[in-house]
Amino acid sequence: MTLRATVAGTFLISMVGKLRGRETLAGFVMTVRRIGRVPDRFAAPVAAGVIVTEAGIVVLLAVPGGQVAGFAMAAAVLAGFAVVLMAALRRGLAEPCRCFGKAEEPIGRRHVVRNGVLFVAAAAGAVFAPGVEGVPLEPAAVLLCLLAASAFVAFVVLLDDLLFLFR
Repeated sequence: MTLRATVAGTFLISMVGKLRGRETLAGFVMTVRRIGRVPDRFAAPVAAGVIVTEAGIVVLLAVPGGQVAGFAMAAAVLAGFAVVLMAALRRGLAEPCRCFGKAEEPIGRRHVVRNGVLFVAAAAGAVFAPGVEGVPLEPAAVLLCLLAASAFVAFVVLLDDLLFLFR
């Protein structure tokens, strides 16, 4: 439950952050163009595809029977994000990620590590989901899982801000 809420929550906030307004969406399209080296005419469709994929992950993780597919899809997407970010860093790119909407901090290794940690969570979810799917949970356990997931999602989403505070 904790892994599912963590991965779904992270992708939900990512998707909503990109769709907050025209400016944030345009910023994400620009990020896709620059960080992903996507040609201008394909940047908007690729950005839309990323957002639709994030929504699909959230839906799959929310519906009964969709957990394994949702976790597998999340792991594949996170691996892809990490590869794109590593390539951009090797090129010396200093663009904001805009992974969660509006951002000013340029990409860094912390973004690759963040995606790696989320990849491990998604991969673990895909492995363990079949064994726990349909198992009834006590209300206290659900609450504890949701609190833990919320704390982790907040840390992931606010990572750049937290690092800025501690510099």
